[in-house]
Amino acid sequence: MNFIKSWLAEPFEQVSSTADADKILACQGRYNQSVVPDETRIITGGVDKQRDCYYYTLRAWGDNRSSWNIDHGRVETQVELVEIFDKPYHDEKGNPWFVEFVLIDSGDDTDVVYDFFYLHSCLFAPLKGSSTRI
Repeated sequence: MNFIKSWLAEPFEQVSSTADADKILACQGRYNQSVVPDETRIITGGVDKQRDCYYYTLRAWGDNRSSWNIDHGRVETQVELVEIFDKPYHDEKGNPWFVEFVLIDSGDDTDVVYDFFYLHSCLFAPLKGSSTRI
């Protein structure tokens, strides 16, 4: 309510209905995790560095910015991270696909992330968000 009124300067309307579960389920994708969809053009990854672990996501991208979650999870070491993004993923026909590019958050443990990037610059690149609002 605060965001709508204060930031968007729009009147707030209380919503009393809920989404229909059947409509939501009808919109979900029909693909298997860890299998590259046929419409894929490129695979990329993203990593959020925490103090004690790394959270990752692996996405297949198609036309018109469509994307599919191929894999996601949590690992504790850089070795595990490299293994996830350096291995082939396969489509329904068995063709291998490789991750083209991975952005890794450098906001926490910046030196550790930059050292990691130095060793794996062919696949990984650091990314840091802004510390101030635009």
